[in-house]
Amino acid sequence: KSIIPYFNDVLKRFPKNFQFLNFRAIACTKIDQEQALKDAEIICKLEGFECYGYEHKGNIYIHQQKFDLAKENFKKALELDPSSETASAQLARLEKIVAEIGEEANKEKEIGNKFYDKGDRKSHV
Repeated sequence: KSIIPYFNDVLKRFPKNFQFLNFRAIACTKIDQEQALKDAEIICKLEGFECYGYEHKGNIYIHQQKFDLAKENFKKALELDPSSETASAQLARLEKIVAEIGEEANKEKEIGNKFYDKGDRKSHV
């Protein structure tokens, strides 16, 4: 059973609550990426929490195999918080895998498979 309806109910009453936006964005990353991106955009506008929004967007774009957008968002997260271990680790892993694959025609799919074959199947945030 999904916990997302619970987050939806809470967010109707508290639409800018970081904790619940954060949890819903994580929960939606694989099953409702449109909603996850909306939540990430809201988080990007919450003072003090902007970095988390960009980390979420990076992870969502990885799931969508939009690796240039993922890279941009992890870099933006690091601009906002240079100490972000999540953004730093995800960016380093993404860049390493992209370098390993090179310019092969099927590189987007291979990068996605390789990224998640490392045993990391959850969103970091």
